Amino acid sequence: MAITFTALFFPLAFRLRYGRPKAEGRRVNLIMPIREVITKGIFASCNDNLRYVVNLINENRVRAVVVIDEEQRPRSIITITTLLEIDPNEYERLRVCDVQLDDIEVVNENVKVGEVLRRFRETETSVIAVIDKEGKLLGVVYERELLRKIMEA
Repeated sequence: MAITFTALFFPLAFRLRYGRPKAEGRRVNLIMPIREVITKGIFASCNDNLRYVVNLINENRVRAVVVIDEEQRPRSIITITTLLEIDPNEYERLRVCDVQLDDIEVVNENVKVGEVLRRFRETETSVIAVIDKEGKLLGVVYERELLRKIMEA
């Protein structure tokens, strides 16, 4: 009985004294603009070699990297699957645009989170680029990361 009382009492007393734990950021809901949930831009340019892309993928634990042009506009994506089809000895020599790239899904910064989730479901892509009104890359949304943020809310 004493253990049950202690297990119930102390967490309640702690919450009364110090309040509820604060979440890392704002709560993510389906009607908020995607610009409020995007992560920093993880991208490569056509001039980067494949070794650089492999390092980006490993460091950020993602499945694809956005490829941008000289004007910071999203052009395509390079995926782990594409990299696995290439001999690793060629990673230093080959540039990003030397290999087959996949089409990228792009959304405007004002699109709602719910619409982005629908796009993920329809296209079966793992990354969507978020652009500003000039078409320049603001950031990216990874499916796994977005779902994690929604579940934390």
